[in-house]
Amino acid sequence: AGRDSTSQAVGVAPDAGIVPVKVCDKTGHCRDSSVVMGICYAVSKEARAKVLNLSLGSFINSPLAEGAIRDAGLENAVVVASAGNTREFPAGHSDFNRTIYPAAFSQDQKLKLEHLISVGAIDQKTNYADYATANNHIDLVAPGVSIMTFKRDGNLYVNASGGTSYAAPYVSGTAALIFSKNPSLAARAVKKIIVGTAESVGCIAPPSIMPASGFLVDPNACGAGLLNVASALSATP
Repeated sequence: AGRDSTSQAVGVAPDAGIVPVKVCDKTGHCRDSSVVMGICYAVSKEARAKVLNLSLGSFINSPLAEGAIRDAGLENAVVVASAGNTREFPAGHSDFNRTIYPAAFSQDQKLKLEHLISVGAIDQKTNYADYATANNHIDLVAPGVSIMTFKRDGNLYVNASGGTSYAAPYVSGTAALIFSKNPSLAARAVKKIIVGTAESVGCIAPPSIMPASGFLVDPNACGAGLLNVASALSATP
């Protein structure tokens, strides 16, 4: 929702409203209970959020988080989750490419969380980002390397490290635009539009390897491909 009066940079959905919900402490650690309460608050009658951006993750498959995300769907909210950055670990590390939740809930056919979107990341050459978790639970990708953002003082700068936490908001902004065009859409329909209009040629998948960690680097990590905001809006009824 970033807006800049000099037109140097704007967000995907510059007219969107933001409901800031703090679920992590000052060191960046997030208790499972805090995340769950944050999700519940975001979709409450007080906040009424239509899109939840979860640029966070855990190795733990939490039934509590799953339940909160399911409840968000019942309130017709789209939930966008970053896939994780576990290929930052050395290939011999036990956590290299380890699956991250809640993003991994997206492709679990038993759960049927049709409103949850898992987002991976690409670099400037459309290669799947070398740090990004590359598993088969990813729905699509968005830019996540050297992303230009605003400092607190309002000046622009390039975050050289990036992350899937930078990719997920592109998808969240797109979901906001779709809802602004058609507020009556079901959350699962918004996901279907976003994933269905992604460009399969917009992401070069990583090579398939089975590292010492045992977590497969999956060649299907690009999911449906690269987010296409314009195509998604054109496909919105």
